[in-house]
Amino acid sequence: MCVLYSECICIHLKSDLEKFYLLCLVTRKLFTYAKQECMEENPDSLMCQEVLTPGQLYLMFLKEKMTAWLSSVKLCFDKRGSKLSGGWSTENVMKMLNMGSDLTKPFEYLMATGSLHSKTGTDTRTP
Repeated sequence: MCVLYSECICIHLKSDLEKFYLLCLVTRKLFTYAKQECMEENPDSLMCQEVLTPGQLYLMFLKEKMTAWLSSVKLCFDKRGSKLSGGWSTENVMKMLNMGSDLTKPFEYLMATGSLHSKTGTDTRTP
């Protein structure tokens, strides 16, 4: 629980007290929004522009793509692993690992265009 709290929740804040105060503020703001006493924030607002540094964005994007790759490799192992005729050889394992989704193409696209295509909301496009 401590690792989750320190590495996943308000990672830009160092002390637990600062994190607590920020979570209280966000909760109050959520309740205010739910009661329709305030409007939602505009994503084009200057306040919302510098949310992620490029390194954090790349890391989140890499984590998302690695998760998708691991899921596709797991699916391949589940489907083809039981049907291996030659047993578990290095060659068979490498074939199954190469059947996973590609990790390089999305990063090439990101670097070339500067725009993300994300299924988890990492991209900053608005509908």
